[in-house]
Formats: sequence, C-alpha cells, structure tokens
Amino acid sequence: SFIFSFLRRQKYSFIALVIISLIWAVEQVLFPYAVKMIIDVLSTYEGDRARVYEVLAFPLWLGGGVWIASIT
Repeated sequence: SFIFSFLRRQKYSFIALVIISLIWAVEQVLFPYAVKMIIDVLSTYEGDRARVYEVLAFPLWLGGGVWIASIT
C-alpha cells in the first residue's frame, strides 16, 4: 500500500521513468542489431562490390542514428 500511495502522488514521474527506461532498452538492443546486420551483409554479400552500399544503407543509417541519439 505504501508503493501505491507513492505511485498515486508521483504518477507523472513514474510514467516518465517507465518511458525513459523503455527508450534506453530499445537503444541498447538496436545498436548491436545494426552491427550484426552490417557483419552479416559483409560476410555473405556476393554481388558487385561497388554496389554494397545499397545493401548496407539501412543498417548504417540505423546504427548511426542510434549512436547519435545515445550521445545526445
């Protein structure tokens, strides 16, 4: 009952804490996933080497965006 009375008084703080925690967790998952995608493409790509950027564009933008978001 102590916890619920605290949550009722601090409802917006608790909601902000949950949202920030979820955003942090997603950021912690997305960057390693982007690196995995880059490694997978580079290890299995058999097309023209000059066109590899077309395949790598999404993982690079994803990883770069997550990295920039994490340092700001």
